[in-house]
Amino acid sequence: MAVPVQTTSTFTAGAPVKLFEGPYLSLRGLAGPVFDVALDGQRFVMIKEAPRVDQPPADSIAIVLNWRQELKRRIGGK
Repeated sequence: MAVPVQTTSTFTAGAPVKLFEGPYLSLRGLAGPVFDVALDGQRFVMIKEAPRVDQPPADSIAIVLNWRQELKRRIGGK
């Protein structure tokens, strides 16, 4: 949201205006900003959420112990 302001003899705030619309990342309740201003001061930088894929939830999970050794075995590393 943006609010136009006048700072002449007194401070006056106008009506809020929506700047952006869309599924942007929101980390409600977590510390830190989820946007920044570009170095040129002319643009905002935000993370756009990935589109939702209609997939059923997973019914299992695979836990790999010693994954580094497994990776080395599969790629032939040392």
